[in-house]
Amino acid sequence: MQRFRPEKSIWGILQDSDPAGWKPETFPDREHLARGVEIRYLFPEAYWKRPGVGEILQYIVDLGGKIRIAPSVPFRLIIFDNESAVMAIDPEDKAVGAVVHHSQAVVRMAMELHLSYWDRGFEPFGEEQRARDGGISAQEAEFLRLLVHGATDEQVARKLGVSLRTVRRIAAKLSGQVGASGRFELGVRAAQRGWVD
Repeated sequence: MQRFRPEKSIWGILQDSDPAGWKPETFPDREHLARGVEIRYLFPEAYWKRPGVGEILQYIVDLGGKIRIAPSVPFRLIIFDNESAVMAIDPEDKAVGAVVHHSQAVVRMAMELHLSYWDRGFEPFGEEQRARDGGISAQEAEFLRLLVHGATDEQVARKLGVSLRTVRRIAAKLSGQVGASGRFELGVRAAQRGWVD
């Protein structure tokens, strides 16, 4: 793939990378940040919770990058200089490859998608409270949002970037918290508490 040399900005929705293989001296965006390129990376909450990831993200912030954590992200997307958008051909299969879009309509849509998820995210190293009123996390709130929209456990797991077991654990925890005996009742009681719109 062609190597991009952005001049103004890199906005990314990133899903996963291997924290074990990461080293500050080989971090590819260090050079961009040193040149004053604005970097805004959005990661899913499931990635943020992995061991070693906090140090990586803190390093990016220390260099001047901006990081936010969202309950879930739709797919991997990188936008260069508001002019090019790179995304996977098949979001479910990274091996298929990626495509670079230069169409202003596609780039603008990608930017709007990024901003939408960015606005829903939180700054992991800021003062912002990560739990909503009532004691549920952003990940739990996203679980409830997906639940009331009819998503299956498998779809929720994929969106949140967690295992099916984790989804069921979240459901059990929230059901116990509100005294619900099933998913429908959980959705109703969560709505009554203002946890979902």
